[in-house]
Amino acid sequence: MTAQVERVYEAVLALTAPERDELMRELLAASPVLLSPDWQAEVDHRSDEIDAGTATLIPWETVRDQARRDILGRG
Repeated sequence: MTAQVERVYEAVLALTAPERDELMRELLAASPVLLSPDWQAEVDHRSDEIDAGTATLIPWETVRDQARRDILGRG
């Protein structure tokens, strides 16, 4: 991550869950990549679960470390 992206990332982590959700929706809307209707429905479903407090969330560091182990064979 560049220093600028790292600063933005840290700022995003300081947002509340609803604020992050709003930001994500805005970023997705601004993205030239369009999601298929099925993927958009899945994103909406997961977002609703997060908002309702019924989702099991995994910290980014845990996901990142697991991905490194799975893809690179190292932690």
